[in-house]
Amino acid sequence: MLKTPKSLFWILILLGGLIFGGITLVDSYQLPLSGTLQVSGTFGELRPDHFHSGLDLKTGGEEGKPVYAMNEGYVYRIKVSPYGLGNALFIHHPNGMYSVYGHLSKFNDEIQALVYQKQFVFKKFEQEIYLPANQIQVKKGDVIAYSGNTGNSFGPHVHFEIRDENNRAMDPLRFFPTSVADHIPPIILRIGIEPLGWGSLVNGKAEKHEIILEGKGPEYWIPETIFVNGTFGIEYQGHDRADETLNKLGINFSKLFLDDSLRFEFALEHFEFSDRKFINVHTDYSRHYETGYRFERCYIENGNELDAYPQTGLSPRINLSDSTLHYFRIEFRDRAGNLSVVRGKFQQKKPEEITVGVNEGKSSYLVMGVRRQQLIIHLKNPLKQHLNGLLLEFGNGESETIFPAYSAPAELVFLYDLSAGKIPVSVQDPISLKREKTHLTELIYPFRNTLVEQVGIKVFFSFKSVFDTLPLILKEAGKYRNGFSPLFQVGDERIPLFKSFILNIQPEPGTSPDYLVIGRKIGLDKWEYAGGQKAEDGSITASVGRFGKFCLLRDANPPSVSSGNFTNGAKVASGQKNISIKISDDFSGIHPGKILLTLDGNWVLAAFDAKSGSLFWEWTSRPAAGKHSLSLTVYDRAGNMSQQNFTLIF
Repeated sequence: MLKTPKSLFWILILLGGLIFGGITLVDSYQLPLSGTLQVSGTFGELRPDHFHSGLDLKTGGEEGKPVYAMNEGYVYRIKVSPYGLGNALFIHHPNGMYSVYGHLSKFNDEIQALVYQKQFVFKKFEQEIYLPANQIQVKKGDVIAYSGNTGNSFGPHVHFEIRDENNRAMDPLRFFPTSVADHIPPIILRIGIEPLGWGSLVNGKAEKHEIILEGKGPEYWIPETIFVNGTFGIEYQGHDRADETLNKLGINFSKLFLDDSLRFEFALEHFEFSDRKFINVHTDYSRHYETGYRFERCYIENGNELDAYPQTGLSPRINLSDSTLHYFRIEFRDRAGNLSVVRGKFQQKKPEEITVGVNEGKSSYLVMGVRRQQLIIHLKNPLKQHLNGLLLEFGNGESETIFPAYSAPAELVFLYDLSAGKIPVSVQDPISLKREKTHLTELIYPFRNTLVEQVGIKVFFSFKSVFDTLPLILKEAGKYRNGFSPLFQVGDERIPLFKSFILNIQPEPGTSPDYLVIGRKIGLDKWEYAGGQKAEDGSITASVGRFGKFCLLRDANPPSVSSGNFTNGAKVASGQKNISIKISDDFSGIHPGKILLTLDGNWVLAAFDAKSGSLFWEWTSRPAAGKHSLSLTVYDRAGNMSQQNFTLIF
């Protein structure tokens, strides 16, 4: 009997899905660009806070290339924005599906005329236009727009999406499986073994064990045996590649086998746009925060509702029942069917005897953190007496002794389970009698609204703000010299949020609330704007999507304005077709909805490009010869205004 090669097998499966899975055949669609298709980003690729929802198609570093309609249909939505997809076009097709084209420089003449009309009627650059069925019809292969670099694009390209009748993002390569040359199997760099259950250990520690793999692919292996105790999960770090690009692409298919038994499967074929933040529990968010690289999980984290795990009775969380060797392998596949495999082995091993070495007169001290609803206490430079435990103290006056879970060089490690809701307020070293506050307030639950208050600060978590039950850290963290409130630590910035929380900070007594905003600390004397809505009592409120350190800052500086491609008071060259003005703000940022440009008192259309901080006025007919007055009014998000007048001679 002939054997089918694995790569061919997967291709046949994919084509079978296209033919028999209710999906329209490949031949019925037109690629959005002509020529050889090259990608710089693929569907499901890992991005900050989201999975990539389509393909990024290269245009050779050029703008203005024709973009074609994938199939017949009608334009149902047009969006113009300085952010996101920039100039974007959405087409509804007869079979109920949608196609999306983003970062465009401009639309075709019919669509562009409609956009201009709306912009001039509402005197606003940003537009979101929904059209009735068949107002603007297109045929397969029609030129609907031209490629560009608008919105959050950092190089000319076209973002292309296909969505189903429920507006879920789908992998476009399901419909164009042979359009991208790809003979390179996924590249796997590291494996992580993560302890999951209470008291679980990997190689004797309650922390992720990372392994750099041997082999160069498509076969990788781990030579040493990994020793485990309790429940654990397997993770990986890697990427895919296509033939003619150096871009790191996503891996959308993986399977985990333990002793040849399937334990986990990942197949990212589609997703709801409301589910894109599940990337932060599909991957290890905290490790990415610390190192910049992402581990993807071969198990389903609590709170992860992404529809990409066809588990059906599988058990991806592993707990070995005996002390024999157990073998695992992970298979990784890309859309073209290229396959890579990682192999390794586990063995259950009871924790080593807890010991304390000789302390050479060094002072003992505590380092605390929270991971997976465990309070983890590292006692550095311990004495033998510390084997008798540390004392946890609770807000109701109760106390509890906990004993070390394991030892490491020059430290003892203590674990305390927080999941039951009993939160210690401090930890005491019985030898030195020193106390360290935990700064844990209470548990935040995914399916409750929770308000946490301390002096000067309120934090509100709405339903499903967090992925899983979260022990919240909330404390004063000192004073910033230019702040108008204490510096507050809210949560652990290594923990992701599913939805933003509401943060309210009270100014210090006697402080005017004018131009106060909430800043989030992002480095040594570096801050980012978090929000600045003034409440009736003079406090400042913001909707915040990340934990961190916050305080009130004053943003009283108006935006900066300067000429771009012209000289104030000089003649505009006869061949020049537009005017550009540079606008920037030193903190809260330009408010894109509060930009007004007039010529001789009449409104003119000014396109704002946020990434370059440029405002462009492009005329359809050159102004009359002579002297003209160009006036710009612009606000930042804190309410500061700048006005600037220029003289132009045509």
